[in-house]
Amino acid sequence: MGNGYRAGAARIVHNGGMQRAAYLAIALLAACGASAQDRETLHGSVVNSLTREPMAKVQVHVMRRAPEGLTTAYGALTDDSGRFSVAPIATGTYYLRPERAGFLLADSVPSVEIKPGEPVADCRLEMSPRALVSGRITDAAGDPLQGVAVRAESVAGKDILLSFLLAGKGTTDDRGNYRISVPPGKYRIRAEVESYPSGESDEIRTDGSPAAVLPATWFSQARSAEAATPIEAIAGRETSGTDVRMLPPVALSISGMVSGLPGGTTATVNVNALVYRGNAVYDIETGSDGSFSRTGLAPGTYYLYAVIRPSNLRRAVSEVRLADTPFENLELALHPIAPLAGTLEAPPGMNSGSLRVQLEPLTGSLLPSRSALVGADGAFEIKTVEPERYRVSVRPLPADAYVKSVRLGGTPMPYGVLDLRSGAGRDALKIAVSRGAAQIDGTILGKSAVGWDRTGRIVLLADGADPRDGPGSIAEGADPQGGNRNIQPDSDGTFSFKSVPPGRYRLFALDMVSPGAARSADAIRTALAHVAVIVVQEGDRLTRDVRPLGLEGSGAAK
Repeated sequence: MGNGYRAGAARIVHNGGMQRAAYLAIALLAACGASAQDRETLHGSVVNSLTREPMAKVQVHVMRRAPEGLTTAYGALTDDSGRFSVAPIATGTYYLRPERAGFLLADSVPSVEIKPGEPVADCRLEMSPRALVSGRITDAAGDPLQGVAVRAESVAGKDILLSFLLAGKGTTDDRGNYRISVPPGKYRIRAEVESYPSGESDEIRTDGSPAAVLPATWFSQARSAEAATPIEAIAGRETSGTDVRMLPPVALSISGMVSGLPGGTTATVNVNALVYRGNAVYDIETGSDGSFSRTGLAPGTYYLYAVIRPSNLRRAVSEVRLADTPFENLELALHPIAPLAGTLEAPPGMNSGSLRVQLEPLTGSLLPSRSALVGADGAFEIKTVEPERYRVSVRPLPADAYVKSVRLGGTPMPYGVLDLRSGAGRDALKIAVSRGAAQIDGTILGKSAVGWDRTGRIVLLADGADPRDGPGSIAEGADPQGGNRNIQPDSDGTFSFKSVPPGRYRLFALDMVSPGAARSADAIRTALAHVAVIVVQEGDRLTRDVRPLGLEGSGAAK
C-alpha cells in the first residue's frame, strides 16, 4: 500500500459516459451512477475492454461492506448481451467482482452505493484478458527450489486490486517453476521462502555453523523492490523467462544481555516477531549470567522485552529490524514494576472524583493501558506501571474540558508523554485540566453516509503526530497534546470531536474496510500532504466538513 495508487481503468461507465474514478486513501473505488426509475435495484453490463464486445456468462459477485470485512451478499450471471441484474438489493455499499475464466478486472476495484429510492440502472464493468507471468526459482547454485512463494508487486500501485482478485501469487513446483495471473501492467516479481519463528530451541549443529535462511529476492536477483527489474505483463499473453536466482542464505540472530537480575535468577525474553506477512510470539530463556541468543531468524521486525515473575521486574520494549546481518549486544535492563501516584487539579465546578487517569502505552509497546480513579481530593495512584513510554489521558472529561498540562516531579511532560522506560520512580504526577477545550463538528462530503457509521472513521491528527493506529502515536515535535484521535460518524454522516485541546490539526475521513484498507500508513502519510491544517484556539466551536482521504481534492476540511 502507499506505492502511488491512482484511479485506474477497471472502468465503470454510466449511461455510456465515463465517470471519473475516485479512490480512498487505501482503496481504489469507481462509483456507478444512478437512475430514477426502479427502487433499490442494480442493473449493469460487462464488456471486453479490448474488443468492446459484451461478455456473456460472467459471474458478478456483489460483495457487501461490513465491519468484519467483505462478504458476498448477492450474485448474478450475465446473459448473451452481457447484462446482469440484482433486484431487490438492500441499501449499503457494495464492491463488484466479475469472474470469468481467462479475464480479470484491469486497474481498480469497482464499488456502488445503493441508496433508498435511488436505483443503479446502468453499471458497466470492463474486463481485460488476463496476463500471465511465468519463470523458475533457483538457489544461488542454480538448483530448483520447491514451495517458494512468488508474488507480483504492482509498479503502478495496483496491489489492492491483486488482493481483491486473489491474483498475482503462486508457489513453485518440484522443478522450481511458477505461473501466476495478473491484470495487465508493470510488476516486480518477489520470491521468498516463507519461514516463521517457532518456540522450539535453536538447532545444534555439530559443525558449529549457524542456521541460515534465504532472504526475499526480487527479479532478477535484487535485495529490494527499489532495485528490482520491472516486467511488463500484457493482456492475453504470457511473459515467460521471469527467473529469480535467490540470494545466498543469511545467518541472522539476536543476542544480548539482561541486566539487573536478582541473584540466582534468570529472565524470560519475550519476542513478538513480524516476519514477512506473518506474526509469531515466543520466549527465550536467559542463562544464569543474563545472556540470551536466538539464531536461524528470518528477516523482519522483532519486539523484545525481558521479564521476571514473580519478582516484578520488567524491561521496556526494544525494536530490532533484521535485514542481512545479525543484531548483537542488545541490552535489556530490568526495572521495577511500581505504582505511580499523583494529583489532578480540576477547574472550579468540576467533580474530580468522577474522573479516571489513564496511561496509554505508545504504539508497539505490547502492554495494556493502566488507570486509576481520582479521589474527591484529586489524588490518585496507578498500582502497576511497567517500564515503558505512555501518554496521559483523563476520562471522562466534559465537552469543554481538556488536559492542559502534565508534570512529573515538577518537570513538564510535552504532549502528555511520560518516558518511564527506566521505571516509574518516586516522582509524583501532576495533571491540570482546563475548561477551554474546543469542539469540531462536521459532515462527510462526496460520498453517501450509508454504512459509514459502521465502517468509517473520522480522524483528528495533531500536526506532527504519526498517522499510525494507536492512542499514543506521537512523533517528535508533535503539536499539541491532541495526538491521534478517531471516532465513528453518526448514521447520517455527521460527527463531533469534543474536548479538543488548542493547537494545529489535520482532519480527514477513512474507510476502514474497503479492500486493502489500513494495510500501511504510507499511503495516508502521502495523502496527508494535501490536507489543510486547522488552527484551533481555546473555546473554539468550529464546523469543518471532510471528504474521504484520497478523493480528488480531498482530505482538506472544508
